[in-house]
Amino acid sequence: MCMETLFIIDTTHGEIYYSISYMAAILIAAAMGFYAGVRMGYPKFPWLLLMMAGGMFFIIGEKVATYSPGQWMQVFTDFQLPRTGKKTILGGILGLSAGLILGKTWFRFYRPVVDNFAIALPVAMAISRIGCLMAGCCFGTPANVPWGIHYGSSSIACHVHMMHGLLHPHDTASALIHPVQVYEILGCLLIAFLVWKTRNRWSASGSLFLFSVLCYAMLRFLVEFVRAPESSFVMAQDYSGLKTIQWVIMAVMVTGLIFLIGREKRQDHDLLIIKQMRMPASRQVVMVVFFTVVAYSGRNWFTPVEMSLILLFLLPVLVFTILRMSVIVTKDGIRLKLPGLQRDDESP
Repeated sequence: MCMETLFIIDTTHGEIYYSISYMAAILIAAAMGFYAGVRMGYPKFPWLLLMMAGGMFFIIGEKVATYSPGQWMQVFTDFQLPRTGKKTILGGILGLSAGLILGKTWFRFYRPVVDNFAIALPVAMAISRIGCLMAGCCFGTPANVPWGIHYGSSSIACHVHMMHGLLHPHDTASALIHPVQVYEILGCLLIAFLVWKTRNRWSASGSLFLFSVLCYAMLRFLVEFVRAPESSFVMAQDYSGLKTIQWVIMAVMVTGLIFLIGREKRQDHDLLIIKQMRMPASRQVVMVVFFTVVAYSGRNWFTPVEMSLILLFLLPVLVFTILRMSVIVTKDGIRLKLPGLQRDDESP
């Protein structure tokens, strides 16, 4: 039964709030990551391309990670990605890491990459959870706690509670539930603080980012105890007292912790940092063309908000590439040139 309360979240315009917070989270994370790279002396245009790769893979990863077995079967049989509006941050983290690492390999970018997003990641997640709170897309289990919240009659939580017999037909709000989004907001801000405080204590490249991810994995593992399974898009089934996603998170945490300790004990991790970077203009152009094709091909698969974010990153890159690119004809053939972007020790 719904308790009397003065604090009821109306989700009527929740989608708008979610879209705003989602865009703000990604743009702020991108700005923080770009600033961190610039402070490290990275060449701006290749670094922007690497960030675009990470951002594109992040958006793709958080969507495809929600696919059901049937949808994955459709991927391999029809060779197309089913449309979905669902998202999971865990898939986004995997996509971000994959995009940055693949882009780094393609460019032979011998500098730390993922560590520049170690603080930006939890900050972005905290911002995005504000939209989740207002939209009610992920909600908590019923709880009789002073800080509990109610959702309005149009919310998913209210419909779920009605089906489970927790409400009477005349109730206009959900039962009192755990504000799991607030838990994540506070937890992510704490993670950002811990990462910032320990930023100089990690010796191996990538350790800071891995520490950030492991901290979030622990937070997510704990939050899942009070998150309603009806609000989870992936692996919400109960197995031996824990959700499937919690078993997966535990496996990831153990593996990640072993990997983190092993990297920190290695003595040769700094060898890559002293290598000279060579980033041919042709590879930069190929990456721009590739992501342009991906954006155009997925124009009906990405949501309008996702497509807007992609264009915000892609259009400036396209304009900059066209303006800076020149075609040079030599006796050895045709060569592309992007002035000042050939190597990391050159300046525009």
